[in-house]
Amino acid sequence: MSGAKRGRFPRQQAGLEARSASLGSPDRRRELVFLVADAGMEEMVAGFFAGHEPHVKLRGCSPIPFDPQVDIVRAPGNDPGVWRFSRDLLRAKEDSHRRAVVILDDDWNGSPGPAEIRSDVSRDLAPVWPQHEVIVIVPELETWFWRDNPMLWRLMRWKDTEPLSPRQVLERAGLWPSDQAKPPRPKEAIGYLKKKHRIIVQNATFGQAAEHLSVRGCTDESFLLLAQTLRKWFPVEVGTMVEDSQ
Repeated sequence: MSGAKRGRFPRQQAGLEARSASLGSPDRRRELVFLVADAGMEEMVAGFFAGHEPHVKLRGCSPIPFDPQVDIVRAPGNDPGVWRFSRDLLRAKEDSHRRAVVILDDDWNGSPGPAEIRSDVSRDLAPVWPQHEVIVIVPELETWFWRDNPMLWRLMRWKDTEPLSPRQVLERAGLWPSDQAKPPRPKEAIGYLKKKHRIIVQNATFGQAAEHLSVRGCTDESFLLLAQTLRKWFPVEVGTMVEDSQ
């Protein structure tokens, strides 16, 4: 794919100099900031941390202080904007946060692919954010949303009078192969159910679904990478791990 080009912003050293000057004084920076590509991702990240004991759902992670009002940055230019300008979009957080996680989709016009996206963004962030991770969702955010679970059906307001479940409907429509855990074209699957069965899936629905996300049984590589990163940054103390019941 072609058409998208990356911009270059001048490197500013103010953040690094300020940190160097403060060595020896208490570090009052917040633990973690997320840069996300759209409102759906913003809702999903906020919803996950608002849910029941998110550190337990990550399986082997200590509690993570989190406030969606100050720990999430939403890019104005969606996925291409995050790819091009992640360093600049996070500039205001350089002195206030220790670590950064960037989340964006792979499926957009001009995408160079997950490997190159991760490499490009990581190269831009590394000089200022030694602890960072780039999460590229393949193909898109709706992959994290989907699961074969009655809880999800209730969130999308699936009518109890329907003779089939959403999964069965999508299987019959050829949009959810019976041997796969998720629809291969997750956004198209939502669009089909909206049109044919008038389900309701809004940005807030992603947040509500995220409250129940867990690594238990998860096969999505991007979400597993996020969980692995958070476990590395916030390791659980020996003898304090609580088993996830999700």
